[in-house]
Amino acid sequence: MTGTNTTRLGLYKPDPDDNINVTTDVNNNLDKLDVQVGTTVCTSSTRPNAPYSGQNIYETDTGRFLLSNGTLPASGSWRDPLTATNITISSSGGTITVPARLLSQRTSSTSTALDVQVTGDSVARFNVNQSGKIEWGSGAATRDTNLYRSGANILTTDDTLTVGGDLTATGAVSGWNVPVYVYKAASTDRGSTTTLAADPDLTFTLAANAVYIVEFHLYVGSGSTGLMTTDWTVPSGASGFKALTGPASTAVADSAPHNLGDDINGRFGVHGFATTVSYGYRNANTNLLHAVEAGTVITTTGGACTLRWAQAVSSATNTRMGLGSWARATRIA
Repeated sequence: MTGTNTTRLGLYKPDPDDNINVTTDVNNNLDKLDVQVGTTVCTSSTRPNAPYSGQNIYETDTGRFLLSNGTLPASGSWRDPLTATNITISSSGGTITVPARLLSQRTSSTSTALDVQVTGDSVARFNVNQSGKIEWGSGAATRDTNLYRSGANILTTDDTLTVGGDLTATGAVSGWNVPVYVYKAASTDRGSTTTLAADPDLTFTLAANAVYIVEFHLYVGSGSTGLMTTDWTVPSGASGFKALTGPASTAVADSAPHNLGDDINGRFGVHGFATTVSYGYRNANTNLLHAVEAGTVITTTGGACTLRWAQAVSSATNTRMGLGSWARATRIA
């Protein structure tokens, strides 16, 4: 036999003057084609020993797809295409469906996991790196907007966030210049108690190392002895004062015009958060007066800022924190 072999599969090509041998010239070639068509199925220890450039195999024991670059020794020619280079998936207006997860594994948390570009872009306008940080840009310059995890349970952007719909915060009041409101949907009555207790509605959670303006707008009512008495609890180490505007503890509104809350004594002091203050009353405990308590709270640790209240003197006549009482906390630093 004086024929030659093909460069990739090594198929025997008889010389024109050769006699045809069915076994070597036909059947052996057909067997090679049958083995090589599509992806070669093997194990990690039975890979082809003379692979050609571009040959692909599937290893049943590892589940990996590998490609050969055709170099020798054969053991060093196999490459995983998903780790050897960047993979570009393109489709002209169609849809690419991946019926499994896409996994990106790289050594650096700042390496790119995903880039998105519009045809003609010089820079990816959407990028996700290995840490999960997301960046957006115009496609013509360095990306200028981001969103990322800056700590445990903290999502951060270094840029401006505009919300077109509603924004609801149920945790600590930490957004600067964004007031958070609470209010009483029903009155709370307490009788025969001088033990200060937190109002169930008028409370906030404040962040550490922050400055807040806190306001309580109170609709208060009591009998002649069980005057409404309040104080504040604040996070440990917090500093500041509260200012009070409301009916004085000597205000007795049992006859006109006082029973309408008109022409009564007032209080206008500035006190520490823990100082207790008492408010006067109208001609019935269900007829309410308005008191405002406002202060600047400077925190070093996080925690609750809460209005507490009870009766100045124990009385069986209920003292009331009325429906519609409300409060506002605004972080300013």
